[in-house]
Amino acid sequence: MFSIITDITKVESKKERELELESQNLESLLVNFLSDLIYLHEVHNELYRDFDVMIEKRDVIRLKAFFKGEKIDLERHDMDTAVKAVSYHEIEIDPEGDVRIILDI
Repeated sequence: MFSIITDITKVESKKERELELESQNLESLLVNFLSDLIYLHEVHNELYRDFDVMIEKRDVIRLKAFFKGEKIDLERHDMDTAVKAVSYHEIEIDPEGDVRIILDI
């Protein structure tokens, strides 16, 4: 998602963040995770890369993610496309791990 927003090769791993979520299904978990990333991006004016995501399936599905990033620096970061929201429309997660999701821009 952040590669749509900017050239992530120019984003430095200066700050680490963590997210923990749980949901009843993978689709909701994915939408909530991406929505939380958009929120953090907007509120903290940051860009993220280097994601380490763990998913545990039990009675609910739990996600724990660590990721790194930095504050937006307009001298180094060209802001290409703003991602405003994540859509459930046509969301697909296949057992092999391929994902199809629509982002509202």
